[in-house]
Amino acid sequence: MTIESAFAKLLVELRVANEFTQADLALRAGIARSFISLMERGQRNPTIETIFRIAQAVDLHPEELVKRLRLHASEKAEIGVIGNQERDNPRAVREPEARTLLAINVQQMRKKAGLTQKELADLAGIHSTTVSQIERCIHNAPDIIQKLAGAFSVPVARLFEARNPKKLESRGPR
Repeated sequence: MTIESAFAKLLVELRVANEFTQADLALRAGIARSFISLMERGQRNPTIETIFRIAQAVDLHPEELVKRLRLHASEKAEIGVIGNQERDNPRAVREPEARTLLAINVQQMRKKAGLTQKELADLAGIHSTTVSQIERCIHNAPDIIQKLAGAFSVPVARLFEARNPKKLESRGPR
C-alpha cells in the first residue's frame, strides 16, 4: 500500500471516528470539502499545511497524525499480499516520514529565521520553487538537503529531528 492510499484510509477513519461528514471536517480544517473527498479517494495528496489543519480539526498534534499514518501504512503493509513491493521494501514506509520531517523543519526554521522562501533559496543557492516543493512534501530533495543545512548553519541531522511542531501559520508561504 502506498503512503498516499494509507493516508486516504486514515483520513476516512479519523473523520468517521470523530463523527464528521466531509463537510464538517472541511469546515473545521478550513479546506474545501471536494479536497477532502479527493484525499479520501487517494487522488490528491495533502500539503504540510493541510496535514496540520486536519490534525487540529481532529484534535491531534501533527506529529501524532504522522505517527499514526506511519503505523497505519506499516500495519496495512504487513497484512498485504505476499510479494507486495512496498512490504518487501522497508524504505517504502520510511521515506515519506523523512520527507515530512524535512518539510516541517525547513518551514519552521525558515519562518523562525524570518526568511521568505525566495530568501532561503538564495542563501542555499537553489530555486525558490524547490523550497516550496520541499515544504509541501513534493520534492524528495536528497541533493538539496546539504545545501539547506548549510544555509541554516546546522548539521544535516537537524533537518530530520522529530519535534513537537507548533501550528504553522495558515496564511501559507511568504
